[in-house]
Amino acid sequence: MQRMRGGKLLLVPLLAALIVAAGCGSDKKKTTASPTTEQGTVAKGGTLVLGAEQNGDCADWLGACAGASWNIYMIQQHTVPRAFNVKPDGEYEPSVLLDGEPTFESTPKQKVTYKIRADAVWSDGQPITSSDFKYVWDQAKNGTDIYDKTGYKDIESVDDSNPKVAVVTYSTPYADWKDLFGGNYGVWPSHLLLGKDRDAETKDGYTWSGGPWKLDHWTKDVEVKLVRNDKYWGKKPNLDAVVFKVISDTAAEIQAYKTGQVDGIYPQVQLELATLKNQPNTSFSTTPGFSYEAIWFNTSKPPLNSQAVRSSTGSSARSPRTSSRSSPLRRRATRPTTPSRSPNTSRICPRSTA
Repeated sequence: MQRMRGGKLLLVPLLAALIVAAGCGSDKKKTTASPTTEQGTVAKGGTLVLGAEQNGDCADWLGACAGASWNIYMIQQHTVPRAFNVKPDGEYEPSVLLDGEPTFESTPKQKVTYKIRADAVWSDGQPITSSDFKYVWDQAKNGTDIYDKTGYKDIESVDDSNPKVAVVTYSTPYADWKDLFGGNYGVWPSHLLLGKDRDAETKDGYTWSGGPWKLDHWTKDVEVKLVRNDKYWGKKPNLDAVVFKVISDTAAEIQAYKTGQVDGIYPQVQLELATLKNQPNTSFSTTPGFSYEAIWFNTSKPPLNSQAVRSSTGSSARSPRTSSRSSPLRRRATRPTTPSRSPNTSRICPRSTA
């Protein structure tokens, strides 16, 4: 992504996970963000305003209600710590939560030992511990209304006797163990949630964070505001806050960008975006990722059990006369595969350059 001094940012997806790395400073007049200095460093402070095309139903990331990707983009990946990130080339790397690569043992039972950084803490100052790993495993395996138990149901135990060492033993070998305690779920604060109704405590948002940002407020169908987590042990953002404005109509979203109501957008690819090609101080960015959209046919029931109907439907969808906007499924929120959110340490980036 290119960040243009004194300019705006336009983000366009190409099989992308979220790429709202719009910089850690902005000099738009309508915001209070500080500009890049002549020496190339980014001054502290300011608020970045981004357009968001969709809004989720809840913030209980373990629950079935959290299937919409946009809430993951706007809230989860910036507030929930995780064991691994996935790099652009698809390789896993330990996140800032861990003190190095976990130890993997395959015999006599599969066992993974995670060492948690000594300085890793929640936003209330309490340490992130092995009990937080244990809490997520217990909820994912034994809790109610769980979106997906894959992998977690294969775990036999999580030893949390050492607060900074989580020892995860599997009853059945699980090859994709690096997806766990990351991706969709991450690691949660057991000291705040244990013994409570998880869904009630989180579905409408939460005050805790183990990432570079905290949720200031979430007004459904209106906006999400994140503020800096001053207790974060990793590299902190330069911005004071990031606001996601929910603008579900693409034409309105593009107009909001043109008029400076938002600093950046992450729209669906469509012809209307061509009107922004010559917009002053605008940069397009495309980045590969792990999520994808598709129309899935249920071939077991009429009329889609007919090959002729499927062929006709597919041909109509591919026709250049068919606008993507006309598809009733175009704005259907889908939950990407587990790694799709892992690559993002925080795409509202705690970087030293924009």
